[in-house]
Amino acid sequence: MAITGTPQADPISALGVWNDTDAEGTAVNNIRPGATKLDLLDVDNAANAAVSYLKIYDSLGPTIGTTDPDWILPVAASVQRTYLFTEDDVMGLTVANGISYAVVPGAGTAGPTRPTSAVILDGVANA
Repeated sequence: MAITGTPQADPISALGVWNDTDAEGTAVNNIRPGATKLDLLDVDNAANAAVSYLKIYDSLGPTIGTTDPDWILPVAASVQRTYLFTEDDVMGLTVANGISYAVVPGAGTAGPTRPTSAVILDGVANA
């Protein structure tokens, strides 16, 4: 996994933008600490011939395969999917503790197996 963050200058310093070029079954912990609202997630699963599941945790350090995810977003085989969350969104991806995530080929709590090929994840969150 290779994660880069982009610090933002005022007046948008509360905005967090990140890119993970190899999201996998190992947890990426506390990518955004504290209360945060996810605005956008772009998941590129084009390199995989099977569905991948982005599992999001409202936790500073979940154990993948044991900790129940708060949200599971499926991404079909060989596609790139963009999830846009708005203030009126029923899912309402708001976390209180911090955002952690993993990408695995199994639904539910399953893990920490990694997808066969790299899954690219771009995210935007607002504190």
